[in-house]
Amino acid sequence: MADPNVYCVLLARREDVSRDEFLRAWLGEHRKLIGELPGLADVQLLPVADPASGGPDGVGLLYFRSGAPACICGTPTPSQDQCQPTPKSKHLPPASRR
Repeated sequence: MADPNVYCVLLARREDVSRDEFLRAWLGEHRKLIGELPGLADVQLLPVADPASGGPDGVGLLYFRSGAPACICGTPTPSQDQCQPTPKSKHLPPASRR
């Protein structure tokens, strides 16, 4: 893969979600949704072995082919018209803001 675009995402679960629930959702249903992103070449989902309280529970590395639309799940970009959230993305829980 030549010159991929790489996105690094830190994920922290909501306080009302157990670690097991988080991992089951992230490595299960969410992994399937990630696979639908346009231009995705590879993905690595790396759970944090012993997360600190309030720290990240996982790190996601998403590799996109060069020239692929530069967007993730509807994030506004210059090529926004090429990337819209899938209907399934409405089922994702709100992102944690710390």
